Amino acid sequence: MISYTVNAQNKTEISANKKSVLASVEKQQAELIAMSDKIWAYAETALTESKSSGVLSDYAEAMGFTLQKGIAEMPTAFIASYGSGKP
Repeated sequence: MISYTVNAQNKTEISANKKSVLASVEKQQAELIAMSDKIWAYAETALTESKSSGVLSDYAEAMGFTLQKGIAEMPTAFIASYGSGKP
């Protein structure tokens, strides 16, 4: 379970959007930790992180993001986009 603190001086409730984000992260917590562990184990150096980039881009794509790979002429760089308009 993810824990978080609320500023004691700010007695307002957590917004519905924040609750939604927290619930989403909590739901995916095990998978996110596993990805983090996998990337850490690869220990790839800068600009050669092909395995790490693959883990992240594959996950983003599986979550419904549209990917642009090879950004700025860097083979491991990518942009993941979701939806349209402003956040």
